[in-house]
Amino acid sequence: MRILTAIPIARKLPAMIVGLCLISSLSIAVVGYRDIQHNIRLGMDRSLALMTQTRADALALWFR
Repeated sequence: MRILTAIPIARKLPAMIVGLCLISSLSIAVVGYRDIQHNIRLGMDRSLALMTQTRADALALWFR
């Protein structure tokens, strides 16, 4: 704690602000990444299900 009390407030405050900005930017980036990852995976699942159904229908028509 002596190190923190030896540093003047003129240097501590900007360092705290920069630290908080970095933490908030990192948290926003993580949330955005997880959201886009979920949306991409959901879109791929829907696309794969549609493709599977289309191919199953085509195969059923071919065997008729």
